[in-house]
Amino acid sequence: MEIASYKKHKKLFYKTPHLTEFQTKKEVFHINAEGKVLGSLLSKLAVLLQNKQSKTFSFHTPVKPKIILHGLDKIVLTGKKEETKTWFKHSKWTGNYREMPFDREKKIVLENLFFRSLRNMLPRTPFFRSKKNNVEFTYDN
Repeated sequence: MEIASYKKHKKLFYKTPHLTEFQTKKEVFHINAEGKVLGSLLSKLAVLLQNKQSKTFSFHTPVKPKIILHGLDKIVLTGKKEETKTWFKHSKWTGNYREMPFDREKKIVLENLFFRSLRNMLPRTPFFRSKKNNVEFTYDN
């Protein structure tokens, strides 16, 4: 009797599709970052890089979407971050400590700040360490 009821309700059980790398298609996202807040933009990018927006999401599927950001130099930082943020660069040698204020080299500091914040939003696995190569910047002058 149990076997008959299983066959009767077999159509109710769904299987999760597991796609391989060749069955998935590469997606390219063009995002306009002009006038958007850095943190909210990064959280949306983390979802896109992990491919969580797709219907066939699974952690083991090796999908690498390409993201192209336009107008990163016109992004908005909330509060007093533009005045107080500094980028530190140093090696292990004595006296090789450099401090770069945000206002001086905005493009360099913003790219480094962007990647460091994005790295903190992604899982710390080898699969997601290569995700930063999938993000490109274009500056509209």
